[in-house]
Amino acid sequence: MDELLQLSLRELYGQITAGRVSCRDLTRTYLDRIDKVNPQINAVVRLEADMAMKQAERNDIALKSGESPGRLFGIPMTIKDSLNTYDMVTTWGTSGRESFRPGKDASCVARLRNEGAVLMGKTNTPEFTLAFKSSNSLFGRTSNPHDLTRTSGGSSGGAAALIAAHGTPFDIGTDTGGSIRLPAHFCGVAGIKPTTGRIPCTGNGLPSMGLIAPLTQPGPMARQVDDLAYLLDIMRGPDNLDPQCVPAPWYEPADVDVSTLRVA
Repeated sequence: MDELLQLSLRELYGQITAGRVSCRDLTRTYLDRIDKVNPQINAVVRLEADMAMKQAERNDIALKSGESPGRLFGIPMTIKDSLNTYDMVTTWGTSGRESFRPGKDASCVARLRNEGAVLMGKTNTPEFTLAFKSSNSLFGRTSNPHDLTRTSGGSSGGAAALIAAHGTPFDIGTDTGGSIRLPAHFCGVAGIKPTTGRIPCTGNGLPSMGLIAPLTQPGPMARQVDDLAYLLDIMRGPDNLDPQCVPAPWYEPADVDVSTLRVA
């Protein structure tokens, strides 16, 4: 089943909807990979394997009953621990939230779940995301999977390290001053800080109001650039809660004539 770890999100979706792989088997494959790599890299700080397997099994039942699958139906994911998840403790990397359960998903997380994604766990971040290495007093340091003596970067270092180690097909990081871009570079994965206001920050560790609010954006991280476009289309758009979020223009990447673009 290890070949499943190499597939893009569109390929995984095709495998599931065609009945060539079950949601249960796909989730189990990724959980087994996490069990293998996480003791070395310390990227996953909270794993809910039983909950993930139950969700995957419910997805399998729904698909057999004829339910129309969402665009991430049955695909496992992890989420940076600065983004709230209603059914998992979300610490933001700080001891004051060591046992805190928000009771509500961050808006971008809710959109992913609404498309059928299966949440396996949370990935490491520095306290309040405010560092370029992913280490905190609760969970310790996340190492770079290519060289365990080096940092995975931050603040989305847990996400980048786990993707690079093939422990998750995608994760959602956040970026104010490089927190997606730097760990993606350090770990050799794809990541993007979206256009300001494209994705709501509601439920993120940094506030969506104030002077620095326009600098922060949640953004997808994965192994392939095409996965980023696939995820952005799901995550984008106002939630009527984040005052910075606007209906920014969106173009399908395949429809853009790059010869007409100007880059500064």
